[in-house]
Amino acid sequence: MSDPRVVRMERLLPGPIEKVWQHLVDPARARTWLANDVELEPEVGGDVTLRLEDGEVVRGTVTRFEPPHVVAYTWGRGEVHFELSRRQDGVLLVLTHKRVSSTSARTPRAHLCKAAA
Repeated sequence: MSDPRVVRMERLLPGPIEKVWQHLVDPARARTWLANDVELEPEVGGDVTLRLEDGEVVRGTVTRFEPPHVVAYTWGRGEVHFELSRRQDGVLLVLTHKRVSSTSARTPRAHLCKAAA
């Protein structure tokens, strides 16, 4: 049985993986799909600040940083994981948002990702 507090999405994106990675960790590129303003210190323990479209501010801490495959950080009371893997036809992005509740911040807008456009 799946956990209703976990949201998992997969998207096949055009590569290369290094370009998709930059759309996850480079604030200027992350602004094109994740949030209106993004601050991310690219290391475990680094600070993350996201300013969403509606003005909400989400603060977190980087919990995993393994270029160019995994970046994860706390998001409200939960945690968001972005995992990339090379595929023959592109790059697979797996986004997992753990401990989602009706009172936690929204899941990232991964369905809008234009990572390699």
